[in-house]
Amino acid sequence: MRGLPPRLHLPLGQWPATDQRLWPRAMESNDDPFCDAPGARLAEATRQKLMFGWRRFLGFLAISEPVALEAGPGERLTIARVRSYVAHLAETNTPQSVAIQVDALYQTARIMMPEQDWTWLKAVKARLYAAAPARGRSGPIITSVQLIDLGLKLMDESKPTPGTPMRLADAISYRDGLMIALLGFIPQLRRKNLAALEIGRHLVREGEAWLVIVPRTETKKNSSSIDVAIADLLTPYLATYLDVVRRRMLRIQPAMLCG
Repeated sequence: MRGLPPRLHLPLGQWPATDQRLWPRAMESNDDPFCDAPGARLAEATRQKLMFGWRRFLGFLAISEPVALEAGPGERLTIARVRSYVAHLAETNTPQSVAIQVDALYQTARIMMPEQDWTWLKAVKARLYAAAPARGRSGPIITSVQLIDLGLKLMDESKPTPGTPMRLADAISYRDGLMIALLGFIPQLRRKNLAALEIGRHLVREGEAWLVIVPRTETKKNSSSIDVAIADLLTPYLATYLDVVRRRMLRIQPAMLCG
């Protein structure tokens, strides 16, 4: 069992003290950066998206420049570090995905430290979006937030009822919802890797946290390994899947996470 923290995402409990104080205060605000209506509260999926955007940046600093974590969040977030972060993301992400993650970084900084001027970071994410190749016209753009919302909806609608046998159709729907939500939070997880996830090998528990770990030998050619903590939002859903839904599925399918 690995004892090291996730390399790419720094868990909330390991954030610098200032960040841990600012985060809940920001989440209690009535400022939804994705909604024009005044006083709109942040949706839970949006909160998770922003948290992972910030966790990913802190994880990058923990790897490349750990001393930077000793500085305040406003002092720490500089144009030079963002440029290095963008280059780091570009090694394993598409240009569009890089823009999305920097956008999440900007939105989080804006609500955590509203007194500071983040115009420069807004300009950076705008340039990244503009430079990203245009998507094909094969269909509408599906965002991570939409995937997460759909996954949660499927699981909520098909969740098991205590004392009542679970129908196989509901178990399948719940499993599909979990898979969709995982893809929303971990976009670098390819469908092939998702279908092959195994408990104890790719899905690993460390204390109260669950990690998705895929070695480089199993990822896309020229891609790095995947080492990501599962969002706190999904932890209770995963527990229900492992304790109840998976047992129902195992009556006819092998013992694998997505089996």
